[in-house]
Amino acid sequence: SPLAASLWQQMQQGLRGRDAAWPLPAFVDRATFSSAFSVSELAATSIGLATQAAAALIATSRPELSPPVTVNVRLASRWFQQSFHPLNRAAPAMWDAFAGDYRSRDGWIRLHTNAVHHRLAMERVLGAHADRAALAQQWQASELEQ
Repeated sequence: SPLAASLWQQMQQGLRGRDAAWPLPAFVDRATFSSAFSVSELAATSIGLATQAAAALIATSRPELSPPVTVNVRLASRWFQQSFHPLNRAAPAMWDAFAGDYRSRDGWIRLHTNAVHHRLAMERVLGAHADRAALAQQWQASELEQ
């Protein structure tokens, strides 16, 4: 993609300067994540640049082992999907205990409480709760949306 090519050029020049250009890798299986950010392009470009550096290092002693670099965009994206792995403790929960869908008096409401400020906003409106079962039952969904 044009974005991947632009990222490639910027990253390569930042790392190696303008004079040492490597060819753009071949990007295959171009399935990307739907995201507001260009995660797939960044993933594929980063992995391509690292692979290109490894290939160049190998080529210094074994030029015959210098094939063109190919990057699978879908697989590169998967590596960037979840990469937080603490070494000295358990990983945090993916979802806050109060994130989810709740029955209200007139329907349903979805609470997004994974971010601390969202959880605090929920507690300011609904109060602190130890149990999520009765959290929103006495509220109108439209009131909670506000």
